[in-house]
Amino acid sequence: MSARLAYVNILARDIEKLSGFYARLLGFSEIETHRSPIYRCLDARGMELGFNADQAYDLLQISERRPKGRGAVQVYLTFEVESPDEVGALAQACIAAGGRIVKDPYDTYYNARQAVLEDPEGNVFRLNCRKGPRVPADQVENPPWKIAPLKAFLDSDTAPRLLRGRPVQTPAVISALKLRLAGQAAARSLLFLSRVRVRRGATRRNVWRFTR
Repeated sequence: MSARLAYVNILARDIEKLSGFYARLLGFSEIETHRSPIYRCLDARGMELGFNADQAYDLLQISERRPKGRGAVQVYLTFEVESPDEVGALAQACIAAGGRIVKDPYDTYYNARQAVLEDPEGNVFRLNCRKGPRVPADQVENPPWKIAPLKAFLDSDTAPRLLRGRPVQTPAVISALKLRLAGQAAARSLLFLSRVRVRRGATRRNVWRFTR
């Protein structure tokens, strides 16, 4: 089989403005030979990034699937950059170009620096820089696929009753609770996490304990 991903298209309200946003932000040049009244195309350095006008919904026979306001995100693009610093710099440039930062630059669990952004038409995309070899899933410390269910539990009404006063040493539980409490004022939180000294035989050591 010879199939390969050749280009990606964005259905745009304004093909001129939206293609210009990506061209300015990421330094992509237009492939002018592909231009038409309802299409613009950028050279994304190895792949073509196309922008279709509204008529494409009819041409592709998907007219009933036109978006109605801000909807769910089902597909997003990721652009690789050369350095972690460039992720931060381009995130700020996105704001200046009319976009928005959805998630500030952060380190991923698989060893990349990343930012989640939104273009002027509300399409979500990411900037990514691989900092080194990808970390295998079974070597990830406090993986999000374990923290997310724990965080949901800790947000529930059951968590304070079951965990109050109990020492906890599991890193994933600690990370999940820190995430939960990060956005809450202490006065409104149902459950607090504090590090306390406890005696185990003849020794004392620090553990995390849930309290009211």
